[in-house]
Amino acid sequence: MTTQDLDAIAARAAEVAPLWAATPPRERAEALVAAADALLAAIDRDFGSLAAFKTKFAAAGAAVQGSGWVWLVLDKASSRLAIT
Repeated sequence: MTTQDLDAIAARAAEVAPLWAATPPRERAEALVAAADALLAAIDRDFGSLAAFKTKFAAAGAAVQGSGWVWLVLDKASSRLAIT
């Protein structure tokens, strides 16, 4: 992930924040549940299970030398989740 990618994500978040704030609470809750369900389904598809994902994510974090981050990302080429 590049600085440009992070800038783009931040810009999108800033654009959506006012719309999200204006959305009624029930619709926000429904959107969050739908997003969580979709994420869990993608984790199951790409890692086998939530437990397997947690194990792989923790191992990737433990492998970071010094300071750094581990990210769960969507690989645009394969349309699958990846740990970087």
